Amino acid sequence: MKKFWIFHYRKINSLFFVGLLFLYFPFYYAQYSSFPLLYIGMTLAFAVLYISLLYTDHPGYSCLAWFYLIAYIFSGFFFANPLQTLFIFNLSNLISWHYKDESWNYRTISYAISIGVIFIWSILAPIAIEVKVASIILHLFGLALLFGNLAEVKKEKMEAKMRQQNESINLLLAENERNRISQDLHDTLGHVFAMMAIKAELSQTLIQQDLKDQALQEVRDLQQISKQSMADVRQLVEQVNTHTIHQELQILQQMLELAQIQLTIEGQELANSLSPHKQTLVSMILRELANNLIKHSQAQTCNLLFTQNQKHICLTYQDNGIGFQKFTGTELHSVRKRLIPIKGDIHFVSLANPTQINIQIPLEEDYP
Repeated sequence: MKKFWIFHYRKINSLFFVGLLFLYFPFYYAQYSSFPLLYIGMTLAFAVLYISLLYTDHPGYSCLAWFYLIAYIFSGFFFANPLQTLFIFNLSNLISWHYKDESWNYRTISYAISIGVIFIWSILAPIAIEVKVASIILHLFGLALLFGNLAEVKKEKMEAKMRQQNESINLLLAENERNRISQDLHDTLGHVFAMMAIKAELSQTLIQQDLKDQALQEVRDLQQISKQSMADVRQLVEQVNTHTIHQELQILQQMLELAQIQLTIEGQELANSLSPHKQTLVSMILRELANNLIKHSQAQTCNLLFTQNQKHICLTYQDNGIGFQKFTGTELHSVRKRLIPIKGDIHFVSLANPTQINIQIPLEEDYP
């Protein structure tokens, strides 16, 4: 059976209802109008329809209710009190915070026309100059609030999109790591367990045939295989905890591609001369730089350049994002902390347009 109920319960911010407190004024001025009961009824209908729009997505009903709100505002404006136009603030709240309109539709077009009519009336109407100025200032303030709210809504959408993008990147990283570990386990231990099963079955057969010497040899082989497999597992665990720069750059390439940032890498082979411990630290530094790039920079391109002198490997990082507004000395503190154990150094060449950072990693193992 088709349902005709078009209203749905949802949690609504209480700020949407604050503006309705000003309906006190229409109720108060109704006693001075020619048709007080009609004016009160129209005001009640305004309140009911305004609230109902917050709980429905039905396009036909929403359109009719919207145009009633506008009709009520202008009927009161022309026939009762010019201050009735201030209820258009309720419409701007619906546009910005409830519907989050960012393009032209019947709501935004009718709102723009209404504001235009109000400004024209404020300028041309034969009213006191202070009323003109007050009306213009109040509605300019309302417009500023509308555009400010829309900008805030757009910012929230961008942040939500960024969070979703970061979640996708984290899932990709986790999936890559799981695949790598599973492949390593398969390659390292799969054939070992198969061989151990065969050796165990062969030992059992030899014992049953009373070939104890040969069975003993198979048991010794099993013991040797188990020791070797334990060594392989330890090595695998170390590899899980160790990241080479080559592996990290492959992951970063996928991360930034997902974030629609073009990555260029030069001199990558120079980093292979670093010790495994330093490669792990540099990999973490690269991860920190990439996270900062994705979350804060708003960049479209990123360049990584590895160079070498007698004592250092130098990583030059550059992007075309918004950069740092000012330099406080605490920027990228997590990168600085990772450089301390290896006695590395970080230098900000340019804070913006472009953002360029030089990181120096000593070649020698001169730390405990």
